[in-house]
Amino acid sequence: MINLGVMEKVHIRSYQEADKAELIKIFTLNVPTYFDKTEIQDYDAYLDKLGSTYLVVEYDGKMAGGAGYVVEDVGNLGTITWIFFDPG
Repeated sequence: MINLGVMEKVHIRSYQEADKAELIKIFTLNVPTYFDKTEIQDYDAYLDKLGSTYLVVEYDGKMAGGAGYVVEDVGNLGTITWIFFDPG
């Protein structure tokens, strides 16, 4: 059973450039368990190029992680990208 009280503390919003440093900090907490350290640069470049397709997840007023998406120009294909959360 889902504790709905927890859901009241979750807020999902669009990425803003001011979020970048904190997101990269959270991303590095997931290295090496879920990502390789070489992917930090790829993630940074993704935010620069496609930040408009990224969503930030906040929990209890603090940034907790994020997820992105890309919709291809041809074929109506979409991809979910760079999903991660603070492991702490």
